[in-house]
Amino acid sequence: MRTPNNGGEWGILGGAFNPVHHGHIALASDIRAARGSDGVLLVPSFIPPRKTVTGMADFEDRVRMLELAIADDPTLRISRIESESATPGYTLLTVRALKKRYPDVSFYFIIGADLLAEFSGWYEAEEILKELPVAVGSRPGAALQLPENLPRARFTVYDTRLLDIASRDIRAAVAAGITGSQLAKLVPEQVADYILERGLYR
Repeated sequence: MRTPNNGGEWGILGGAFNPVHHGHIALASDIRAARGSDGVLLVPSFIPPRKTVTGMADFEDRVRMLELAIADDPTLRISRIESESATPGYTLLTVRALKKRYPDVSFYFIIGADLLAEFSGWYEAEEILKELPVAVGSRPGAALQLPENLPRARFTVYDTRLLDIASRDIRAAVAAGITGSQLAKLVPEQVADYILERGLYR
């Protein structure tokens, strides 16, 4: 089993994963494959630092949905590290905690193109880039504007299957009574079943 305990190169993909959807998995898988790295750690936020989400599922529910979503992919793993702190999960602090826990791993951070424009406004963005490089997932041929006030050499753009799916839209669709078959087009089938069985986002 691949784990960061064995060293190597690993990506970090953080987020609320409320819920995890096909876009999250495609972004992580495509960038990992493009880099040829050992795997990607999915890091669900415990206390999101930048936004308040209406209808946030319990942390354990979000972790369970991630487990269901990646059950068949040995290159994706989950880290619960943000649940070990009572402070907001700022990216810089999470990255430093992961590097301390896995000193033999070479980490890189993953974001989708939709977050690129706001990256420079993140907490201590320059310090994040000192800690690790950033891999940006983008639709093939898309024109991207890298942050002008940050070292561009720390960003690498990869062609990925960026899917037009947003967790907030999924939550709204569930609240409106989406069917299981419709929901399974947006999230892995096992996740769709879990959401409906648990009555999440109603």
